[in-house]
Amino acid sequence: MPNYLAISEQHGVARGTLKNHFEQRTRAPQQAHANQQILSPLEERALVDWAIWNAAFGRPFDKNTARHRVYIMTSGAKKPGQKWFNKFLARHNTELKLCRAYGLDPKRAKNFTKEAVLTHFRNLAYITNKYNIPPENWYNSDEKGVQMGGGRNSDPRKFIFSKADLRKYWLKSDNLELVTIIETTCADGTDCINPCFIGQPGDYGEWFHPNFPNGDRIGL
Repeated sequence: MPNYLAISEQHGVARGTLKNHFEQRTRAPQQAHANQQILSPLEERALVDWAIWNAAFGRPFDKNTARHRVYIMTSGAKKPGQKWFNKFLARHNTELKLCRAYGLDPKRAKNFTKEAVLTHFRNLAYITNKYNIPPENWYNSDEKGVQMGGGRNSDPRKFIFSKADLRKYWLKSDNLELVTIIETTCADGTDCINPCFIGQPGDYGEWFHPNFPNGDRIGL
């Protein structure tokens, strides 16, 4: 049996409080008031995981979506109040954050998956090993996407993301034209290739054909 009096004096904690905690007579506020909450601790845990999972796939929850999910989880028996969302974020502030999102067009998102990246590097290793391709014949390309039209800052809503998520994307289809600029260099740094612009078929106008000095050209 611990000496509650000595320990309480040593740490400046009330003897009764120390004894109650040691004998598990007290519970955390969220557990103590579980029967007064709209969701049970397990249900709320599921909602947190659900929000993080959806955000990872470009479908983050905003305030209204989260409240509607709760309404569905309770089969319409309980409807969260106006303050519930803020308290929900406060309870899980170590995992969740509320912030603006960057619109990501589905045309780009659908082709950038984990399996697509793994397949690319598997094929690269297979080809270079099979044909014994030296570094001077390796070319590395970097791309920069540019959108003509649309915009990512037109929506004032904030969404729920994991605190570990640095991307903060949500799938948003805009009326826009996507243009990709590709720059390519050799792996040994000895070669340089003119940049290339890739876009949908059609004429982009005279502004897209600038006059470069020294006879430089761009590929279209």
